[in-house]
Amino acid sequence: MRITGGKACGIRLDVPKGQGVRPATDFVREQVFNRIRNVVREACVLDCFAGTGAYGLECLSRGCKSVHFLEKDIRVAKILCANCARVCKSACIDYNAVTTISVMDAFQTPLKRFADVQLIFLDPPYYLWQQCINTLNHLLRSLAQCFHLAMLIVEAPSEILLSQETLWMPVVSLRSAPSKKKGTPSVNFYKVNTSL
Repeated sequence: MRITGGKACGIRLDVPKGQGVRPATDFVREQVFNRIRNVVREACVLDCFAGTGAYGLECLSRGCKSVHFLEKDIRVAKILCANCARVCKSACIDYNAVTTISVMDAFQTPLKRFADVQLIFLDPPYYLWQQCINTLNHLLRSLAQCFHLAMLIVEAPSEILLSQETLWMPVVSLRSAPSKKKGTPSVNFYKVNTSL
């Protein structure tokens, strides 16, 4: 697994073994960043359920202003720290100036502490869409209320589409390949529905 573009292109990312982490594939990230290349530059980014940090680190490599990573598992967060250091070194970026890693649950994070976020990545473990949908919807509403001008990028099983109650409106959908198989990953781009 590697960074797919920007100053740190080709840098390898470590993935924790046996931790239930499901990083976005290189192919999916390339598709996503082909769509948002103009949005990333100079953006402040929030990477929820960060895991390896693949989405946020792609942003750093491609010239974003800063990334806030949220990862609740301290063992995974240590690997995320190592990935951040490697990418920042390759891209000649001051690690401490552009990244914050909060070892806390995205569901319990006070979002107002993050200022001027323009780009949000939400890639939770897939089982949460079944077991914690109400909690996820609450988080999504909070994100919409705190960052109403931001773009939200959600990687989820293809059958998941955010409901109107989350306050997010779909803009673009990317599917890795046509499939009827349940759980096939898809990436959807959202903006806050200002008409609600």
